[in-house]
Amino acid sequence: MKFNKEFKDAIFSLPQMEKDKLLLSLLKKEKVIAKELYFRLLEDNSVDEYQLKMEEEIIKKVMYFATKRYTPSYLIKRLRSVSTDIKVHVKVTKDKLGDSYLHLLLLVETLEAFNTKLNKTTPGQARKLCLYILSKTFVILIGINKLHEDYHLEHRENLEKLGELFMSNKHLVRVAKQNGFDMDWLISTEIPENIDDIYKEIKAHGYLSMKTYLSTADFPGESVSQ
Repeated sequence: MKFNKEFKDAIFSLPQMEKDKLLLSLLKKEKVIAKELYFRLLEDNSVDEYQLKMEEEIIKKVMYFATKRYTPSYLIKRLRSVSTDIKVHVKVTKDKLGDSYLHLLLLVETLEAFNTKLNKTTPGQARKLCLYILSKTFVILIGINKLHEDYHLEHRENLEKLGELFMSNKHLVRVAKQNGFDMDWLISTEIPENIDDIYKEIKAHGYLSMKTYLSTADFPGESVSQ
């Protein structure tokens, strides 16, 4: 919503006490903005310290998820919840590295905990979870490419780990091939400069979506044995 000059002038002309009351009332409803202001005005911890706390929280949550009865839909729900926490962290702290780094950590920790269970799942049951993981991985790679090259080394170890975990998961291997995802991007940690365009093209062809039936229609140029 855009505010015109008349509205802005009316707000600026309000008595200071009334503006303060309105601000506090708005902050009670806008919790993310309230956290952001608190971090900027009062928090003593640095962005790096906050990121470390988030890393610890992600590991704890994945360990907790692993104690519950596993289903792919349950895991997707939990991953989305943690992903939201990461996005809030990034917005509050302006952590440039955090979005890609923490989401990458989340996928590595999740596959380390659940790969054995996922491999035992039927292809139909595993497909939605695999598509979710692949979509997240594409977004992570795009995010890494947007960072200054000095930050790329921070991701190398987890990219390699994720590549190894992908390769050890028969469902991810199959669904990756069907949807035009090259696992060598992870294993070699060499991300194409045009990864954003690759992702858009794949999405434009209807891939990375449960709406597209992929078992007999592979990504152009790929030959996948079922």
